[in-house]
Amino acid sequence: MSNDSMVQYMVHNFRTESVDFRGTEEECIKYINEHDTPEFPLELYWAHPGEPHYKKENNELDEDGELW
Repeated sequence: MSNDSMVQYMVHNFRTESVDFRGTEEECIKYINEHDTPEFPLELYWAHPGEPHYKKENNELDEDGELW
């Protein structure tokens, strides 16, 4: 189980099914407050290591031992 320092925060766009922004929790909330619209609804999303939207650092190895 990972600790809270490993959590990555991001802004998810419902309409495009994409991650629009990554940052701290506070930065993401600010981004949502500034960019959320009915046409492109946004939500705060977070991921832990191993979850699909978790972004590995460039020097981390994937399951096959390959660098990302």
